[in-house]
Amino acid sequence: MFKTARTHPKMVLINMALDGNDAVKLSAPDMSELQVKVPEYSENNKYSHCKFWGNEMLGTVDCGDMAAKWLSQYMLGKDNGVRLGYHLADIMPRRVADKNLKHCYKTLQDSDLGAYSDLSSFMLMTESSIADLKTRVPPDVSVVPRQFRPNFLVRASVAYEEDKWDWIRIGDTAVFRNVKPCTRCLFTTVDPNTGIKNPHKEPLSTLKRYRKLTDPTKLKVEGSAPAFGINLGLHRKGIIRVGDNVFVGTE
Repeated sequence: MFKTARTHPKMVLINMALDGNDAVKLSAPDMSELQVKVPEYSENNKYSHCKFWGNEMLGTVDCGDMAAKWLSQYMLGKDNGVRLGYHLADIMPRRVADKNLKHCYKTLQDSDLGAYSDLSSFMLMTESSIADLKTRVPPDVSVVPRQFRPNFLVRASVAYEEDKWDWIRIGDTAVFRNVKPCTRCLFTTVDPNTGIKNPHKEPLSTLKRYRKLTDPTKLKVEGSAPAFGINLGLHRKGIIRVGDNVFVGTE
């Protein structure tokens, strides 16, 4: 069973950095830094399955006892209980998008799904949308972009105009398609600087007052979760840099 900061909020304080071509370094408050080597598939380390959303099962290769102990100590305060898995794209089967989501969102393809992300590998939102939300939450509630974990934060003049963007080009070559609104959950209530949840479930409570979906078919699939930002599917690869121009198209 996969674990996230929804139930273990201090996970947002774990930092991961590349360490050469075949390893990463993990760090977290009051923990020593740990190097984790990318695991290899072998007879002694075959991939197993982890239960994801609902009954979805995803393949994972175990990253070893040291990583498991480090994460267990940080997340649970004991030497065991969680393990770290790695996705080997060349060996493990690709995820398949839920048929109900595909029915609601015609542009969503299986290739848009990330290995372990909630949905797609890319999410975009605008600074103006975040600025508008700040005017709506109670004055003592802090709202920062990292609460929503966008891959791309875009400067735009009108709040929520990203909802209407069908195609997005960032820089000279990278092209994305808007495949679905990004629906929000309790994860947004976790302060990314402290790892503590807001006791009043803000800013999620405010978002629910004005950003719920209105299409009855989509409401049946998505429930009461509000939308904030857009999920993207990659259609043409390219290099993206901070400060790149963003070009959008609508159909």
